[in-house]
Amino acid sequence: MEEVNILLVEDELKIAQILKKGIEENGYQVDLAFDGMMGKQKFMASDYKLVILDINLPEINGFTLCKIIRDYNQQIPILMLTALNTTEDKIE
Repeated sequence: MEEVNILLVEDELKIAQILKKGIEENGYQVDLAFDGMMGKQKFMASDYKLVILDINLPEINGFTLCKIIRDYNQQIPILMLTALNTTEDKIE
């Protein structure tokens, strides 16, 4: 099976560790970044098959990082995580 590298950008350490462990238990390789700038740098330096982004990130927020990634690669799947719960937040 081809190794699948996933970039997880989450600033809450405990949440990041739980997500990383669960994803890796299913056979995937996960790299962590704890702010938007670190996420951007890791994304540009490696070949990821999926990016998981928190929306509320320090340095560069998840929406901006998503746009940066999309400008670089329109095909890569991106999952957005959020604790925001209004309909407007989800639509954005």
